[in-house]
Amino acid sequence: MTNGVSALVPFPTVAFTGAGAIFTSPRSRFVLLQTLVSIVLSYQLLFSHEVLLTSAVQERMILGLLLMVGALMVTPPRIIGASWFPGALVSADTLITTTIIYVAGNASSDLYLAYFLLLLIAASVHTLTHMLGLSIIVCIGYGVLLYESVLETGMVSTGHLLGIPVLLVMAVFYGLAIETVFKEREQNIGLLQRIGSLKKEELALEEARDELEGRVGDLKTELAQVREELQAGVLERKGLEGQLRQAQKMEAIGRLAGVVVEHFQNLWSVIASHTEVLLTKLGQHDPLRQHAEEIFKAGDRVSAITGQLIVFSRTEDYQREVLQLNAIVAGLEQTLRGSLGPLIDLRVVLNPKSGAIQVDRGQLEQAILHLVVNAREAMPGGGTLTIETHHGVDAPSCSNQHDGAHAASFVMLTVRDTGRGMNANTQAHLFEPFFSTKDRDERTGLGLATVYSIVKQCGGHIGVESKPGQGTLFTICLPRVKLAAESQDEAEGSGLQAKGCETVLLVEEDEILRLLSLLTLPRHQYQALAACTAVEALVVAQRYTGPIHLLVTNVLMPDLSGRELSARLRHQHPGLKTLYMSGCMNDTILERMTQGTCFLQKPFTQGVLLRKIRAVLDGD
Repeated sequence: MTNGVSALVPFPTVAFTGAGAIFTSPRSRFVLLQTLVSIVLSYQLLFSHEVLLTSAVQERMILGLLLMVGALMVTPPRIIGASWFPGALVSADTLITTTIIYVAGNASSDLYLAYFLLLLIAASVHTLTHMLGLSIIVCIGYGVLLYESVLETGMVSTGHLLGIPVLLVMAVFYGLAIETVFKEREQNIGLLQRIGSLKKEELALEEARDELEGRVGDLKTELAQVREELQAGVLERKGLEGQLRQAQKMEAIGRLAGVVVEHFQNLWSVIASHTEVLLTKLGQHDPLRQHAEEIFKAGDRVSAITGQLIVFSRTEDYQREVLQLNAIVAGLEQTLRGSLGPLIDLRVVLNPKSGAIQVDRGQLEQAILHLVVNAREAMPGGGTLTIETHHGVDAPSCSNQHDGAHAASFVMLTVRDTGRGMNANTQAHLFEPFFSTKDRDERTGLGLATVYSIVKQCGGHIGVESKPGQGTLFTICLPRVKLAAESQDEAEGSGLQAKGCETVLLVEEDEILRLLSLLTLPRHQYQALAACTAVEALVVAQRYTGPIHLLVTNVLMPDLSGRELSARLRHQHPGLKTLYMSGCMNDTILERMTQGTCFLQKPFTQGVLLRKIRAVLDGD
């Protein structure tokens, strides 16, 4: 019994049902039961005839029983509620009851045997009902034995009669204590099971929370990726919309430029014709002659601008060849270094696998020259200019502009400078005709609109990236084509027809056209000399020790006319031939020119220039 009780769980405050629901408070139950035990045991000591103790010891034992009741009344709740307390109280009462039965002279009696049977019953049952049922059976058995003893002896002992209430009281005490302990144990076990279940639920909740947090994290990552993709898509769409608007705007401007040029040339032809009539009527010393000549010179400059507009608005194909991009850039390098000056460091990076393109060489060279001149003007204090070719570029900004057979493969050319850079507003208008950041008096022509038109006619796309103070990057994407041997032979064969070995002096105010001619003529075995003005041409001719075979000059120039320049140079080079250029030529001017004069109408391609030069040199 003691071993079974000592292993019990804590004793909480519970409300009992059935026979155990006498008091809901543990203290009340323990005080009541201890009082009954004390009364019965005291009565046993007082009225037993065979007590082994003296009266003083009996009184002290009875006083001890009463003190135990009093001690239970003042015991702190935390001790009464402790897990060890019920077992300790049961063990103490068992020891006291056993001792009192022994000292009362009943150690060898049937009462002692019945009491130990009661202890065995208490150790084997869990409820008060079972305890009382079995205890009553024991008491009946004890009563039968007591009755037989009375029949044999003819007398009844008071101590023996008190054994029945002692057994019943102890049965009630043990029953209540055991029922209380086991109910509390069951509730504690249930509570522990509930706690264990709650812990499992808590672990499950934690796992679910971790899983949920993981899913939330994944969702956040996916949402961030979707947001980035949407933002990239929006930016790409805006970029494509901007490119589409730019292309539509430039196409509309090109059509408008074609119409304007046609009407403008007709009007200028009328003005030029009447100006020529005035010049024929005015003498050399007439004060009005200078004004008429200024009108004609201004008209010639206007003709040059209309010539640029013709280039911009032209839709027919040029003489295209399949060429290596590296070869085009390498051929430009020496001329570019001479035009950039000592303050700008030119770096040319050629990718050996950049590939071939199908372009008009002169037009692409003109576009590159425009970009280089633009970069030079953006670096007045010097800087670095990098021209680089790239291989296998598959950029969306390029492929979205090209729907041809080679739309997935491009050759890319980049021109990067370390100049002033541009803001977004400047970039938005950069390729518009006549747009410039220069002062009005310094503007010279169509600017980068010519580059835009040339690249588009080559089937490519041009883009720009720039920030103020961080330089500018121009990117030209051109469709990559296969370099076939037969196409290369055809290109070389077509160029041989216009080749020569003579010396040509070119007088041209337009820097781009002048540089472009300086590239084209040496490539076809001509010795090329160039000058910006007529006076500079005289200086160049004087310094040149060899013969000059052909003069290519504008009809009208600020200092000397083309005919006057030709006449002066013939004194030094008697066999000199002259090819005149002009942006506007009408019937009156043709009639005024000497019979047999060679004339080249601007604008013209480099192929036209080469063929015309060859024809003039080969003519009588």
